[in-house]
Amino acid sequence: GFTFDYQPGQYVGIGLLVEGRWRWRSYSLTSSPVSTSRTISITVKAMPEGFLSTHLVGGVAPGTIVRLAAPQGEFVLPDPAPPSVLFLTAGSGITPVMSMLRTLDRRGLWRAQTPQMFRLGELQQALASAARQNLVVTDEASAMELAGHPVQLVTGPARNLKVTLPADLLLAQWYLGDAAAG
Repeated sequence: GFTFDYQPGQYVGIGLLVEGRWRWRSYSLTSSPVSTSRTISITVKAMPEGFLSTHLVGGVAPGTIVRLAAPQGEFVLPDPAPPSVLFLTAGSGITPVMSMLRTLDRRGLWRAQTPQMFRLGELQQALASAARQNLVVTDEASAMELAGHPVQLVTGPARNLKVTLPADLLLAQWYLGDAAAG
């Protein structure tokens, strides 16, 4: 059966009773195993030939029993993670990497896109919970993830800077000066 002690990059078997028969398919876990919530996430794309994916994307009724197999797979983030990592993905290869990115400590990231937008009450609760548990919170998104809230990663232009530290302000001033000159 399923255990929450999985590694970033692993996949899990999903079983759903459809038309009186159990249908199984494997999906990469896209959630981080370091979250304090006991929830997981997968990413499913409905494929014309995909019997189970079509049912999952079409909606599963509340109360439906979904079976989970034990996490498997060797394509995992090393623990401890190396000091630098380069991810090159295409197609369905992005889904196991999503779990890895959500697990990495953000203190070493050189760029984070803004804005990050969360409901104030939920953010305050997430930050308070992390503080009570002595968890490392590097930004609002990491606090929300640790509290089990989904965080959507979006792409943005390189000039969309997150100013957190004095050095970030210097970089922003340099960018703005460069843009005015160019």
